[in-house]
Amino acid sequence: MSHQDQYARGVRFNSADLFKALQWLTAGVDWSAIQMRKQSTWTPQWLTWTAILWAWSNEYPKVMLPHDATCEESSIM
Repeated sequence: MSHQDQYARGVRFNSADLFKALQWLTAGVDWSAIQMRKQSTWTPQWLTWTAILWAWSNEYPKVMLPHDATCEESSIM
């Protein structure tokens, strides 16, 4: 098909392309300047990438922020 990548060698996975895109978006960031808590299993880079993907998705956060609660309250009254 004409829309397929003519230069791809072998099987390509969407996750690999997504990983490359996230690397490109955050290229040049000095991650060593960001300190995380010792108990944290996340790195600053993974936390940032997760936030980007979450913001990009159509999923709503699992926890409502106080601002959202006050907006809903005012619409009820």
